[in-house]
Amino acid sequence: MGRTNRNINIISKSKGQLSNLRHLFQAKEIDWLLLQAVKNIENHREQRFVQYVISTGYKDKPDVDEDGKPSPYRTTPVHQIARCRPLNLASVVRDLFKLYDRFDVNYTDEFGLTHLHVACMAGCLEVVRKFLEFDHDPYCLEAETGDSPLHLALAHKRTEVAKLLLKSGANPNSVNKRKLTPLHIICKRDRDNYDSVKMLFELSDDKYRPVQVNARDELGNTPLLCTLFRRRINLFELLLRNGANPNIANADGWTPLHFMCRKYHDEVLMKIFFDINKEIQQTVQIDSQDSWGRTPLHLALDDPDVDKTRIIRALMKRGANPNLADTQGSTPLHVLCKRRYSDDYKLAEMFFELGDENYQPMQIDRQDEFGRTPLYLALCYNYEKMAELLLRRGANPNLANSEGLTALHII
Repeated sequence: MGRTNRNINIISKSKGQLSNLRHLFQAKEIDWLLLQAVKNIENHREQRFVQYVISTGYKDKPDVDEDGKPSPYRTTPVHQIARCRPLNLASVVRDLFKLYDRFDVNYTDEFGLTHLHVACMAGCLEVVRKFLEFDHDPYCLEAETGDSPLHLALAHKRTEVAKLLLKSGANPNSVNKRKLTPLHIICKRDRDNYDSVKMLFELSDDKYRPVQVNARDELGNTPLLCTLFRRRINLFELLLRNGANPNIANADGWTPLHFMCRKYHDEVLMKIFFDINKEIQQTVQIDSQDSWGRTPLHLALDDPDVDKTRIIRALMKRGANPNLADTQGSTPLHVLCKRRYSDDYKLAEMFFELGDENYQPMQIDRQDEFGRTPLYLALCYNYEKMAELLLRRGANPNLANSEGLTALHII
């Protein structure tokens, strides 16, 4: 390694150009020096070395087999730089392709990463075009991750490269090893990528390969759910208008409504959600239950630290059932009665009034799996006004839980 560093240092400081670098080093030695240089390519010395090699006019020549055909299996500095992921990735990759410019060969490393993959990551549009002109497969998958060139282009925000790949026949619905489609990749990104999604829809339709907008990843998340993780409202609307199913749940049974009611408590997003589905005549399953039997209404009521009054009102106005029980036998009324010592009387009153308006009177004495009634829980959590409201509504103070305790025992 010390000798390698000395060679890089000497060459990078050289002020004269060599007519032929091969007079000093064998091809394998040059390749090795470049491999070492790209490992620390953010250092000026290594950058000067790469630039120096380019200035000599050096071009890599592939090894050939007995039939004179180049072997595609080798690890080059192009692969190495993709593994290192430096800040200057794009510019370095462009430089390296000036040295490794055999586009008839798509070099593949031991992990299945190809030069075409790296060109897509770095946004080298003309390099990608040259690979495709040599009929390299735009659907070749990286063995380690299962990512296609299209996955990588979109993950690195290389929209023009993605457009070229789609026009060249790339599959818009390919899945990687985590079952992520290109649409998932866009929707998971940290910016609102409305134009990228629109482009994906338009070019896929042109090729008669419509985007599978409801594909689910390994966690069961659809692209629509992914837009919620980062509150991408424009993407959320676009997907709904392009066939996204508002009722598909992930592996935990969470639908978009579950996320909006628990994690994001976003009344603006919820209004958009209901308005668009009404406009396109898509029914929303408002009482969908997750793996624990909880409805969106359960989740909206479960967090006393955030004011979700409008969200709760929106759900109940649209017919949310206040009497559905989860796997532990708890109804939304049970949840409301154990809001961590929160004495929110106005919310409780509204809850009962909306139930009456919707002709869904509360099952006020419903017992959970432990035999606890809403009244029992309200008293356990010092929710005095709620207990009073329940009694005025006819709650039975004599019902005992599974241990034989009644509301009177709590008092």
